[in-house]
Amino acid sequence: MKKSPVLKMIAVALLPLLLMQAGCAALRDLSTVSKPELSVEEVRLTGLSFEALSLAIDVGIANPNPIAVPLAGFDYDFQIAGESFLTGEDSRQQSIAAKGRSTVHIPLKIPFKKLYAAFQKLAGADSVDYQLAAGLRFDLPLVGATRIPVKTSGRLPLLKIPKVRVGKLKVKKLSFTRADLALQVVIDNANPFAFVIEKMRYDLEVNGAPWARGLTTETQTVNEKGTTTLAIPVSLDLARTGREVYSLLRGNRELKYRLNGALDIKSSLDLLGRVSLPVDRSGTITLSR
Repeated sequence: MKKSPVLKMIAVALLPLLLMQAGCAALRDLSTVSKPELSVEEVRLTGLSFEALSLAIDVGIANPNPIAVPLAGFDYDFQIAGESFLTGEDSRQQSIAAKGRSTVHIPLKIPFKKLYAAFQKLAGADSVDYQLAAGLRFDLPLVGATRIPVKTSGRLPLLKIPKVRVGKLKVKKLSFTRADLALQVVIDNANPFAFVIEKMRYDLEVNGAPWARGLTTETQTVNEKGTTTLAIPVSLDLARTGREVYSLLRGNRELKYRLNGALDIKSSLDLLGRVSLPVDRSGTITLSR
């Protein structure tokens, strides 16, 4: 059925008016553009080792507008004890749907060595206050580039690498053909949690000669803020090594040593779990009987 010429003329006449009304509605939407609302949803510990701690700060974005809003990036200033420690920018782009919500993740990695160098007073602390001051950048219609600040604060755990010291080399049994000794390895734990030494791989040289190589199998607990001592067995076949070693063990001279290996430990912290700590120590050692 064909439309009458009169209806066509009416439709053509009303079309500009309808388009104008639609345009006015869109302009009204744009004229009432509101800033997105930000909130810190969660601060997550994503990684932990004796070398560094990793965080993810989840910032929630609520877009109250009837149109999508583009996120153009963010900047941050991570402060320790009130002083700036890490700063950065990210040009990550993301579209926040009309009347929608989204989350942006701000990743941070805090190296303990750098932290203790910048804040020497933290060397004996178990935790420290932090504050994150960030700004999210948006390209808002009609308004243009807009930075919206957001802040959060809390406390960070501070881990210290266990210290490994070499103690005395104790002579347990000595004959013309055989020597049984025990090397004392001392582990100092400055952390507020205990851990278990599951095993230690070791390679011991004394005066440039290989004396012992192996793997300890007995587990040992190092209490929080505690110290423990491992006894590494050293057995020498003096018939093979020669009388020079026998003379060294009979005397009172200090011996030069080098100890290489690794400590395999397991902590009660879920994120830390099992860790292998390299050991490389050298110096002089005294004999005890």
